[in-house]
Amino acid sequence: MRFFSSALAIREQQLSLVSANIANRDTPNYKARDLEFNDVLTKLLKSDENNKNTIMGDIKFRGEITPKLDGNTVNDALETSKFSEYTTDYQMALEMLTTTRDSRLAAIRGK
Repeated sequence: MRFFSSALAIREQQLSLVSANIANRDTPNYKARDLEFNDVLTKLLKSDENNKNTIMGDIKFRGEITPKLDGNTVNDALETSKFSEYTTDYQMALEMLTTTRDSRLAAIRGK
């Protein structure tokens, strides 16, 4: 269950970051931010931690985006795509966590 709860926490943070990127698409000098899921999950599983402070330390600026004239690096098409991808990944992680929990509860109850 720890694996799925860690995955869910990372996906939640990714959605939060992408939402902030979209909200700040017109803010001068705003730099788009994101997390690399695999790197953060590996770090969480190795460190026996599962808190937002650990995840927050791995937030990175998107370097592959050419800034607009005002210095903003938010790309609307990329952020929309990432939001859709992260929403699907979040729902999948939530479903896996729920299924795992339910199957363990059923086993404990002898069903």
